[in-house]
Amino acid sequence: MHTPPRSYFTKDIGLTGISRGRQQRFTRKVLLQVEVLKERETVHCGVVTNRQYFTVWRDASLEESFKVQHRVGLVAPEIAAKAKERET
Repeated sequence: MHTPPRSYFTKDIGLTGISRGRQQRFTRKVLLQVEVLKERETVHCGVVTNRQYFTVWRDASLEESFKVQHRVGLVAPEIAAKAKERET
């Protein structure tokens, strides 16, 4: 019998508060990157069967750079630490 495929949904949870800089390839201008906590849900037959948390780096928007600079609207450190433990 045919079983429906699993679906994966990824959503942003929030900023961890960690930032770094990188240079653009051609102009050599410095860009701010922020670490973002994400959640990946595995859905099978309409039921969430698995949740995974992980972090990724991305270029920061102006709003995100202000949040990191002023330490406002960040994810709780305990949640970010758990995600990092699972990555290693």
